[in-house]
Amino acid sequence: MLQWQPPFYAEYDSRGKQLADIGRHSTGDLIVTEPVKQAFEKANVTGYVLRGEVFLKKGHPKKFLSTDTQRRFLLEVAFSRIRVDEAASNCYRHKSVRCFACDSGMAKFDRIVFEQPLPKPMPDMFVAYNLTARVWVADRVKRLIEENGFTGVHFVAPEDYKLDDPLYREPGDIAMAKIKDPDAFLREHVRKCEEAERLKAEKQAAKTARKKAAKKRARR
Repeated sequence: MLQWQPPFYAEYDSRGKQLADIGRHSTGDLIVTEPVKQAFEKANVTGYVLRGEVFLKKGHPKKFLSTDTQRRFLLEVAFSRIRVDEAASNCYRHKSVRCFACDSGMAKFDRIVFEQPLPKPMPDMFVAYNLTARVWVADRVKRLIEENGFTGVHFVAPEDYKLDDPLYREPGDIAMAKIKDPDAFLREHVRKCEEAERLKAEKQAAKTARKKAAKKRARR
């Protein structure tokens, strides 16, 4: 994905009675008001980079554009080497996965358990390497946001976070908790994928050969 470059112009969508103090643009991009920016700087919150000011141009409802006078800024929360322990979290992956290091093919979690040991010092904010769907914050950042009354966020503890619905699992999803040797599983899985690609190529080559033979017979 290309990085969002300045100048930063954004649309908004507010379903409340005002624009939120903290909004999410993409994986690790947060659009925050100036009071949030100042509070983070005063408390020396770590784990993000200030990218610049964001200018709201349009959105819904339109009346908020004229009544809201807050300056807003783009904070980019950093990816970390912190990973979710997929087996302990009872993660489900799709059959098409080829690499346990990336999040393509990630599916559902029954719980969130981070792999140990965690880095020292721990960042106050981070995006987990194999779970990009959430921004994780330290307890002190949670208290900072709550004490200042900043809006737009909902906090869930890792042990209470559950992203699992059997109705949305793909047929043949892999339960990571049931894989005793991930490396051996991955080698065998890649072998099967390569074998399937080889058979597909052979079938296509045979089809092409039959077409060429049919054209030669037609010319005769």
